[in-house]
Amino acid sequence: MLDVGLPIEARGFEPSKSKTMASAVDAHKFNSDLLLEEDERELGDRRYPTIMHVLDHPELRQVFLEPANRAKRTGRIAGFLAIAFGFIALAIAALQYPLMHATGDATLLQRVLASASAVCGIISVLIGSIGVLFARRKREWLHQRLMGERIRQFHFQTLVFRLPEILASLTDEAAKSTFLSQRKLWLDTFINRLKGNLAAAFVEMIDEEEPTNVWLHEGRRELTKIPESKELEPLFEAYRELRILHQIDFINYKLQDDYRLFSAMPRRQAQVIVQAILISIVALCVINIGVLWQAFYPGSIWTAGGADSISVASMWIALAALAARAIEQGLQPEREAERYQQYRSALRAVLDRFDHTQSQAEKIPIMEEMERIAFDELRNFLITNERARFIL
Repeated sequence: MLDVGLPIEARGFEPSKSKTMASAVDAHKFNSDLLLEEDERELGDRRYPTIMHVLDHPELRQVFLEPANRAKRTGRIAGFLAIAFGFIALAIAALQYPLMHATGDATLLQRVLASASAVCGIISVLIGSIGVLFARRKREWLHQRLMGERIRQFHFQTLVFRLPEILASLTDEAAKSTFLSQRKLWLDTFINRLKGNLAAAFVEMIDEEEPTNVWLHEGRRELTKIPESKELEPLFEAYRELRILHQIDFINYKLQDDYRLFSAMPRRQAQVIVQAILISIVALCVINIGVLWQAFYPGSIWTAGGADSISVASMWIALAALAARAIEQGLQPEREAERYQQYRSALRAVLDRFDHTQSQAEKIPIMEEMERIAFDELRNFLITNERARFIL
């Protein structure tokens, strides 16, 4: 944010407090659709008091796993290290010939450089190709993402496929208590089936062309049918806000350009990588033009003995472009941005149909379609990240 006008202190704010407030305003709030925080539940209770027992699911909050960001960061750092060590190994190797050409014999410095190059190359292979540090961390992250998103899908599929039970729970306290007991049993059954079977569920998700495990409620056999009910209107409003709009807001957040050099946003990552590769290409073109000029006008640009330095510089620039390309293969920013754009287009189409449908019976298949789209997005996310590799 850009401050214009009076100093911060003159407007009644201390600098440290202002910075904290700005960070709080700018930050995206994740997982608010599940009402994880107390203030989110208080707001939900004010907006949807009659169905709050449906939206607030304490047992689900306890088992919900947020994305394993620490495992993700560790895995990606390992990938970056694999590329960095590979780059260093090749960059040092590029110095070998010029040094030999200059001295005519192996020196202590050359032997040290050769040893360092070999060690860096071995480390790069261990981290990147064999995946000693990276593969396990990435698989852990993807498994936990699968677990967390399937729990989220279970929650919202409850709002789609358990409408008769929800409608019955609105009649009195006894019916509400019955619904809560049933829901706990549904969740326990689902968690018991998934928790000890994450590896198999992950393989099925990414390998099967047509996964059969989209729906997470065993009673789901055919489209839910209910009579029009005024009591259910808040539920459809809540589904629109917490499910459809929340997903659109998240995608808009991921597709922003935060103008950082080291960004977590795929569009910005793609821009930085393309610019790095472009700069390398331009630098190589400049060097090649200089070499060509030197061929026609000897001594006009390069000093005597500069040919070896030019060769080393050219190799380093080419290696930098190769490293940028390897990072692109590991992060897959363009593919991720494209996936988010397709997901957002599908969400906006669902929202438009949902808003222009008056009948509750007609909204139900749209909600089912929304859950199918969310499942497909999760599957595409897992496939993209499983196939990504940091290899130089």
